[in-house]
Amino acid sequence: MNYKEKVVGTLLKAIQDNDIDFNWFITLTYHYNETNLNKVVSDNNRLRYSIRKFYKSDIKMIFFNERHRNSEKINGGFHRHLILQDPPESLWRNRSNQLDRFLLELDPTILFACNFGESPTVTQKKDLLNKVIRVFNKSIPNGKDSVDITPITEDAGGVKGILEYTTKDSWKYGERIENVIDWENSDFVNIEHLSRLRNERQSIQYDFTRHKRVFA
Repeated sequence: MNYKEKVVGTLLKAIQDNDIDFNWFITLTYHYNETNLNKVVSDNNRLRYSIRKFYKSDIKMIFFNERHRNSEKINGGFHRHLILQDPPESLWRNRSNQLDRFLLELDPTILFACNFGESPTVTQKKDLLNKVIRVFNKSIPNGKDSVDITPITEDAGGVKGILEYTTKDSWKYGERIENVIDWENSDFVNIEHLSRLRNERQSIQYDFTRHKRVFA
């Protein structure tokens, strides 16, 4: 088994062991050449907080940092990916005032349907998620291309295909896996194990202290 297969296999096993279905693949692009990884991690932290706070749910997600490699203006700068779990279905029956307001602003028919026990469509959930990301995260530019949200489907390669793509900076370009996966803001990522995969005989010299956060 090569390094790529080990990395993807390790992540897939963690997802399966935690019985998580990831529903969304999201790409976020800066409007400038962002080369500061600490800033990217901070932006990921804000995004994680804002999503979980708005939906009032312990939504699981995994973040990936990728460098631009084919752009003259922003070559070497970062853009971000994440895979995201849907909020629980109970959310649509037990809505906050803020959620009702967002739904009303998007399309009053969504709120009407929820009042009769229906859940939003995939497109409506996507539009809501797009609004949440943009409203609560100042690092997101106004342009349409700054946020790309795609439902995860098996026809398009599923989670496995996305993991292969989002980890390629490590297995293809040699970046350290702990810089490619934002392990501080991701759920159930065993970064110590992943960092050993290139050379399992080498001891870890990296500080993997994880910060615990509480969300309302």
